Amino acid sequence: MAVLTNMNLTSQSQVHLARSLERILEEAHLSGELNLSGRKLKDFPNSGGKYDLSDSVIVDLSKNRFIELPLEITNFWSLERLSCHHNNIKSVPDSVLFLQSLIYLDLS
Repeated sequence: MAVLTNMNLTSQSQVHLARSLERILEEAHLSGELNLSGRKLKDFPNSGGKYDLSDSVIVDLSKNRFIELPLEITNFWSLERLSCHHNNIKSVPDSVLFLQSLIYLDLS
């Protein structure tokens, strides 16, 4: 019975995490500010095309587990501030050069 309860809690946590991530993506779509800091992400979340984040101005991906700067970021044509500190980023795609509005980048 205890194992079943622990499994239910894990499933409930995953559902809550997915819902909260969905809410974050929705808010970013509306506000232009995407904050995914401290979510233990290894990959950029897929919105399934539901939210257009390309006009995001501020993106915070800090305190996650990214090894590479997510390629999706290079499609954010209005991006001005990108915080990626406290990750394990070892490579940055060349297409980051196309972020013409970028004035702040933290990869520390």
